Parts: sequence; C-alpha cells; structure tokens
Amino acid sequence: MLTAYAENNVITKARRLFDEMTQLNTATWNAMITAYTRSTCHINEVYELFCKVPERNVVTYAVTITRFFRVRMLNEVEKIYYEMPEIGRDLVVSNAMIKGYLKLGELDRAVFVFDSMVERNVISWSSILHGYCRNGKVSDAEVLFQKMPENNVVSWTTMISGYMKSGQWVKGLECFSKMRREEHVEVNPTTIMVILNTCTSLGNLKKVFRYMDWLFQMQ
Repeated sequence: MLTAYAENNVITKARRLFDEMTQLNTATWNAMITAYTRSTCHINEVYELFCKVPERNVVTYAVTITRFFRVRMLNEVEKIYYEMPEIGRDLVVSNAMIKGYLKLGELDRAVFVFDSMVERNVISWSSILHGYCRNGKVSDAEVLFQKMPENNVVSWTTMISGYMKSGQWVKGLECFSKMRREEHVEVNPTTIMVILNTCTSLGNLKKVFRYMDWLFQMQ
C-alpha cells in the first residue's frame, strides 16, 4: 500500500501509513524517501528520512543523491557520497554522481569521481566520454575511448559526434568507417543521423559524399 501511495504521489497518506507501521525495513524507508523525491516541496523530508534509515542500501543512496542533484544541493550530495566507505561505493551510486555532475556542467568533478572508482562499467565510461565530447575536449575523449575495455554503438557514436561537432569531420568519418568494421557493433539510426546532420551542415557536400563513398569502398 505504501508503494502504491508513493507511485501515485499521494504523499500525505503515504507518510501517515509509514508513521503507523510498527516494523520498518530498508525497502519501506526507501519507498517513503522515493515518494518524497517525486515532489518538489519535500526536499527537507528526504534528507531527514535519509539520516534516519538504520540500514541504507544502494537504492537509498542513489534515490537521495539523484534528487539532491535536481535541486543543486551539491554540499549534501558530496557529504552523503564521500561518507560512504570507498570500498563499498556501488556502481549505481557512483554513476549517479557522474551523471548528476555532468548535467550541471561539472565535468571536472565527474572525472574525479570516475578516477576514484574501484570498479567501472560501460555506463561509467560512456558517461565520461560523452562529457568530454560535449565540452569540446575531443583529445581527452580520444584517450579515454582507446582505454575503454569495450566499445559499443553508444560509445562509437559519441566519439563520432564529438569529432563532427568539433569540426573534425574527416576523423569523424574515419571513426565511422572503423566502427563498421567491428563485427559486434551495428550502426543504428542515431549514428546515421550524426553523419547526415554533419554532411548537411557542411558547404561542400559533394566532397563529403565522395569521401563517404571512398570509405564504403574500403570495407
């Protein structure tokens, strides 16, 4: 019932039920915190409940941190995150930190979290890659791209887009050519749109199309 109230944003009834419950577990606390995070008026309640949770888990941290990022409460975000034992920082929580920083344009802080992670996954790598490209740091993106343990269609497309947006369309097309040679990676509509949008924005379209034809013939 508490979850149903939370999902339907019936905050008052959810809190009344929560206060009446005699046995609370971590899932119950998380449900109430989640209910508050869906409202723009209960940020203080989110922090109050977070501090009272006897046993926090990854959901507790991720939900609270994501909500604080939305209202730009960076001091609270960092206090919560860096109080966690480093060895126990979950991938989901760290990735939430990275995404939150990048949405606020805090690339350096996102990179600091990334560099401090004991374990990373494709979301961690792709998020930082996107952050570099979006901020015009294509050289840094290149280095990171080469270090990635696995490149999927998202990371390839991000790298191609980074080249294109920085005016390095030849490198972008060459990157696209390399992507097509990867057996486990399939070009998707987003990749094609990145290529087409760049071609239409360039003055000498014939030259671009000739270059693309040459690339396809090289396959």
